[in-house]
Amino acid sequence: MISHDDWNAYRQETWKAYQAAFPGIPILVNSDANRAEQSEWMLDNLDVIALKHGMFSHGYHVSDNTARLERFHAMESAAKARGLPVLTRGEMDGEMHVYGWSTKNIPRALYWSGLFATHCRIDVWNIPHKALADEANFAAFEFFNRYAGETDPATAPFAFCALRDGLDASDFDRWKTTTVSMPQERLRDTELLLNYESGADTIFHMIEIERREN
Repeated sequence: MISHDDWNAYRQETWKAYQAAFPGIPILVNSDANRAEQSEWMLDNLDVIALKHGMFSHGYHVSDNTARLERFHAMESAAKARGLPVLTRGEMDGEMHVYGWSTKNIPRALYWSGLFATHCRIDVWNIPHKALADEANFAAFEFFNRYAGETDPATAPFAFCALRDGLDASDFDRWKTTTVSMPQERLRDTELLLNYESGADTIFHMIEIERREN
């Protein structure tokens, strides 16, 4: 098995090879795999910080969401301090046609995934072709396209506010182990999410705030 150190050393050598082979084209890096050394290398050697954020683009709330966002914001701030643009990309992959949380209602799953992707500052949201061809899903794509580019609150002409109960996978008082066939210590977010989505929808309210000049 390859070690983290060896793997990350290989990754950095790959980035250097890409730079030489494709000058002027941003290198998309899986930021979840980065350690401090890789992030610093990117800041020192790249003209555009391009980050793959797969966990922010197919679901509503993910494991370690707060810590993941904190790491991204730290990287974004460091890039901004150096005058480097930041580009992010994530994909809604084929799992949307497999798991219960999404197959029960794909348009709704895409809507909340798109909302979460905008909240987590995804610039490019890749969608499987099959989903793009279904008009029932268009509301999610229109929502994302409207808001995804407005990343600076100081200049954004509008914003959205969506209130919905988030899933706390550690709340075993609320999400009883009797609803799934696994012991408490082995429960995973997926099983809890299936239970969550099978119950009554949590009431949510969404408003749009438009910026008006005086």
